[in-house]
Amino acid sequence: MNTQLYRAENDSIMFFAITNKTVTYLGGHYSFDLNYVICDLDLDGDFECIYTYQFGSGVSRGVLGVYTKSQLLEIDNTCKIPANYTISNFNFIKKSDYFLEINVQTIDEEIMHGQLKIENKTKVILQPK
Repeated sequence: MNTQLYRAENDSIMFFAITNKTVTYLGGHYSFDLNYVICDLDLDGDFECIYTYQFGSGVSRGVLGVYTKSQLLEIDNTCKIPANYTISNFNFIKKSDYFLEINVQTIDEEIMHGQLKIENKTKVILQPK
């Protein structure tokens, strides 16, 4: 992708993507880890950075994002994680550069599992498995 992921710390932790001297804010909070995977989900020859971060104490919220060289893609409601869940496991399952499953579990139940797809080059959707 010719992109650098950059972590900045001050009162909070923030992550940025830097491509061609352009900086894009990916997310931030006072305490979290960023997990990411690189795939070409829309089969256009350009890779996307699919990332997640979790934050919070007690209720731990998970956030999903997708970054391309030119923009952040919209996340469809099928992929959004309700804020009142305590996330215990957030996994990307990459089977090829064109296929990515996501699995999100709480302590008690699985709340999301399926294949991520890019629709119309602008929106990320989840196809349940």
